[in-house]
Amino acid sequence: MRRRRPSRANGTPRLPDDSSQPDADQIRRARRVRVVWIAWWIVLFVLTHWPKPPQVPTFRQSDKFVHFGAYFALAMLGGRVWIGLGRHISGRSILTWWAIYAAYAAFDELTQPIVGRACDFYDWLADVIGATVALIIVWAYRPTANESA
Repeated sequence: MRRRRPSRANGTPRLPDDSSQPDADQIRRARRVRVVWIAWWIVLFVLTHWPKPPQVPTFRQSDKFVHFGAYFALAMLGGRVWIGLGRHISGRSILTWWAIYAAYAAFDELTQPIVGRACDFYDWLADVIGATVALIIVWAYRPTANESA
């Protein structure tokens, strides 16, 4: 889908300023963050599909905080990649990424019994809440047209 450029009062399209486009350093940083984001996603998959990890003494429901934090980090890294590449962040894109993270979290939970781990609705819920909070922050702090001009 083509992004519309803001127009002037006389109806002619406004060309983006050089400052609205990311510079080479910003793009390099965003690409490095993208590598970290992809690596984190792979690490999450490996850790959640490792057969029966050893039990560590923890307080009650502490694994829900781990789930929250893991998906919070995943969504924040993804948002950082978007912003670093100068991508427009719309409500639709936020909802699309929310659906992707929620669907992946469901896939993650549903496939854990294959390796002898438990599928837990509350783990999925913690995953989704973590991604949701991160995406709300990404939405709240997204660059606006005024900031990039």
